[in-house]
Amino acid sequence: MRNIGRFSSLALAAALQHPLPRHRAVFQRALIVRSLVYWRLDVQYRTHTTKTFKYLAKYLAEFQATKDVFTTYRTSMATNSITHARTQELMIQLMAEEAIEYEERAACREALSPAQKEH
Repeated sequence: MRNIGRFSSLALAAALQHPLPRHRAVFQRALIVRSLVYWRLDVQYRTHTTKTFKYLAKYLAEFQATKDVFTTYRTSMATNSITHARTQELMIQLMAEEAIEYEERAACREALSPAQKEH
């Protein structure tokens, strides 16, 4: 499982291989994702020793120290509100379409003769 973390770190490093000088520090800090991946994998152990607790603390501290690099990608409250409103609109539209389909099927069933209903 640790290979997933290594692979994702390598993929991120390759994608950011030639950043502009002004972006280099941010990209280098983004590579700290591996600490979060390692922490997540290590925390799944069934038992822990002093050594594994030290690793967990180290990985979490590394991530906490640089997590602000991701704040630009957080959604704002406005974006969340728009998304929620649009989801509600789509749900209402879907329910209306299903109600129309149900009414059309009911009308078709009523239009059938008694002999046709039996088959």
